[in-house]
Order: sequence, then C-alpha cells, then structure tokens
Amino acid sequence: MNPEEQDVTVLLVMLPKIWKVEERVVGADLGLGRFQFHFDTEEDIVVVLEMQLYHFDYWMIALARWQPRMARDFPSEIPLWIKIVGVPTEFWSTPTFQSIGDAIGETTDVDLDYGKMRVIVDGCKELCFETPVDFKGGEYYEEDEALVTTGNKGFDGTAKAL
Repeated sequence: MNPEEQDVTVLLVMLPKIWKVEERVVGADLGLGRFQFHFDTEEDIVVVLEMQLYHFDYWMIALARWQPRMARDFPSEIPLWIKIVGVPTEFWSTPTFQSIGDAIGETTDVDLDYGKMRVIVDGCKELCFETPVDFKGGEYYEEDEALVTTGNKGFDGTAKAL
C-alpha cells in the first residue's frame, strides 16, 4: 500500500515465513511496488488469502488472487476483521454487528464470540475509528445513542477500523 516505504525484496523473504509456507511458495518482484507469489498448492493460496489483512514494517499489504487484468484502482476492496467495542449487551447479535458492518462496507462474516465482523471496505476512503449508533427499543437505550469504537487504533494482526 506504500511502495516507496516497503522493501519488496524483504517482503518476498518474510511473508512466506509469516504464512508458514516458506518451502511451498516462490516470490517475484514485478516492479512498481508489486509482487507475485507462486504457491505449490491451492490450499495454501486459500489459507493465505483468508488470513489477510497483513501489515509489514507498519505498512498495510493487500493481496489478491492473480488475474490477467487487475483493476486499475486495485486494491480498492480490502477485507478487514473489525472488532467493535461499546455495543450494549442486549443488542449483542448478528443483525446488530451486520448492520454496523454494512454501514462501512460489505459485511461478509460475524464472529459474536470475539465481537468482530469481517467487512470489505473501500481502501480509497479514510478509515473511521468511532461513531455513535442508535440503539432503539432496548430497556436502557430507548431513543439513545451509544458510542462504538474499534477498541484500539492500529494493526495487531487483525485490522481495527470502523
């Protein structure tokens, strides 16, 4: 996401180690801050793509399955696991998290055990880390708003953005 700051040579060595597939993948520098990995198995590709979003040396890295013609604005769609803090217990449900996620992108998965959802966001837009949400109809939140946040700002293996 920031080719001027990211050393592709180091990425090609370190990412397979992070993915734990270093013996089953070969990387190539394509120039202009882009790179490509050739995987031995389809299973490894699927696992690596599911684990993203990645960051390296404090910069985000977006991955996509190779296509003959990549979109000119790639990477505009970025899947993020977003952890939400501040949702009142009585509203802790899949529809609530789905609604919050859909307000910022396309929600593809909700994990109520960890209070997070996977959302595809527009990488060209600024990220928001807190917002008020109307929780109507609840015993303590009738017509009231509560501030929901991402818990913290920054990357820790899962991206935290709202």
